[in-house]
Formats: sequence, structure tokens, C-alpha cells
Amino acid sequence: MNPSENCIFCKIIRGAIPAIKVCEDEHTLTFMDIQPASPGHALVISKAHAANLLEIAEPDLLAVTRTTQRVARAVQKA
Repeated sequence: MNPSENCIFCKIIRGAIPAIKVCEDEHTLTFMDIQPASPGHALVISKAHAANLLEIAEPDLLAVTRTTQRVARAVQKA
């Protein structure tokens, strides 16, 4: 699926919108939320565009889950 020109997450991935990056790998990007609900509130997103959770490919969903666990462990230790 091609990145959507109007997708805010695709714009962040492309660098068109600034973000405070926490970590990045081939499949995911983690960055700080601009309106955090709590200290350390970060977003983990797939670099593969999907309109919703039902459209994300299984390998990309697995990558997001693995990154989320890694970030959660780091936050827990902090």
C-alpha cells in the first residue's frame, strides 16, 4: 500500500512533520506524543501505511508489537 499524502503518520515517517524520535528500525518508528496523556507517552507506528488495524499486514503488526514491548521495558526501567 502506498503512503497516503494526507496520513499524518506517513508525513512523520517522511520527515515532513517534526517529531521527537525515541527509536526507529526498518519496520517501526517510535516518537513522543505531542499531547501526552501521561509522562513518557510515546507512539509506536508501522512504517507500512495501513488505513486501520484490520488492514495492517501480519509481519508489520508483529514488528509494532515487538517494538512496543521493547519501549515498555525501557520505560519501566526508567
